[in-house]
Amino acid sequence: MKKLFSALFSIIVSATVLGQNVTYTDLSNPNEAKLNGVFHFNFDNTFTEDQLTKASNFYTEHFTAEYKETSVGFEATITIVSDDQLSRRVLERYFATLGIQKIGIDGSFLEVRPFLMKFIMLPQE
Repeated sequence: MKKLFSALFSIIVSATVLGQNVTYTDLSNPNEAKLNGVFHFNFDNTFTEDQLTKASNFYTEHFTAEYKETSVGFEATITIVSDDQLSRRVLERYFATLGIQKIGIDGSFLEVRPFLMKFIMLPQE
């Protein structure tokens, strides 16, 4: 019986995680977003505003997040507070807190770390 509940729980969790969709929406000018430290994402309706807010409230020293409800989920504006590499890397923990493993970009998906390196992190000097 314990194995049955474990298997059922695993299936439910997998379906929930796989069903979550987050899309990066600053594709028209990604360099401007990177330089300004202001990033825009769309979270689908598998997320609640409470989930998003609780996750971002852990990292207020590094970024702020504002959420606007839409018909298909939430538009998020994430603003880096202290413009340094650490604050940008903390976004990886934020996405992990939400169970996000990939970010949608123009119809394809990138895992979180390669996404951060390409679209969020400033070039190393």
